[in-house]
Amino acid sequence: MGEAGTLTLRPVGLTGASEAVEVGRRLVGGGRWFSSVEAVLRRDTTVLLRERMSLAALEAWGEAHGLSRDVARILDDLTRAREGFAGLSLEEPVIMGIINVTPDSFSDGGDRFGADQAIAAGLSMWREGAEILDVGGESTRPGADPVGEAEELRRVVPVVRGLTEAGARVSIDSRHARVVE
Repeated sequence: MGEAGTLTLRPVGLTGASEAVEVGRRLVGGGRWFSSVEAVLRRDTTVLLRERMSLAALEAWGEAHGLSRDVARILDDLTRAREGFAGLSLEEPVIMGIINVTPDSFSDGGDRFGADQAIAAGLSMWREGAEILDVGGESTRPGADPVGEAEELRRVVPVVRGLTEAGARVSIDSRHARVVE
């Protein structure tokens, strides 16, 4: 943060890799490139300055406003390769398959309530390219009754076990610490 306020840079002029321009930079986490930014300087909630400019003009703009270090840091944050997580590269988007092991899911109508159905659906998603399978045993649809910890464990443990034994990467969606554990 400079003495004048807080600087943010919002990438604009986004293009795909095939349309990437010579002066563009690759936005972290995907195949998008940007060739310009909207620079916004704020102090608390007040916008002091808002300006859109090309990346080619950004360095001089930063020097003129005493924000060169902030510009360099923010551009690095926007473009630096990220360390992987859970064995996954974060350079490209990752597909997550959702497996609701509930009788009243609003997204699948309870079609995966039984462990065998849930495992089969998860393995199908995994074969089709889902890199993470997210298993949940409590519906979050509006008006759904809460599910106790013991019932949620009964629902999700066989599914998690079946998916991980097959080699899939699994996450758990729960509000209960014991279930997550």
